Amino acid sequence: MIAMGCPLNAVFKNKITHRLTRPVGRPSLTKVKRFFEEFQYQAACWVKERRVVAKIERHPREPFPRVGFIVINLPMEPH
Repeated sequence: MIAMGCPLNAVFKNKITHRLTRPVGRPSLTKVKRFFEEFQYQAACWVKERRVVAKIERHPREPFPRVGFIVINLPMEPH
């Protein structure tokens, strides 16, 4: 298994745009809200597509979400 962190880029941002907009209603003042998205991606230098998992966190009193990506060579289907 290979897993590596990746910075936000235009392709990744486009895949999770619907999670980056502020949700309707009042934000929580105490709870961190986490969302996960996954998709397939192939960089120009890669031989095949890889699975990318994004974690989006909305922290209380922070105007913008925290976003992280991990690229994994594991299959999409759980075993």
